[in-house]
Amino acid sequence: MVKSFAQKDSRFSLLQQSNAGVAARNLAIEKSKGEYIAPINANDIWYPQNL
Repeated sequence: MVKSFAQKDSRFSLLQQSNAGVAARNLAIEKSKGEYIAPINANDIWYPQNL
C-alpha cells in the first residue's frame, strides 16, 4: 500500500530494512525532510490540538 502511495505522491517514501526495533525509527528520522518529528507508538493518542 505504501509503495502505491509513494509512486503517486512524492511526499511519501518507502524505507525498507530487516526488523530492527527502534533502529527502524532512527532510520526514518535520519531520512526525514520535515521540520518536525513526532514519534507515535501504537498505544499513543494523537489529538488535533497537538498540531
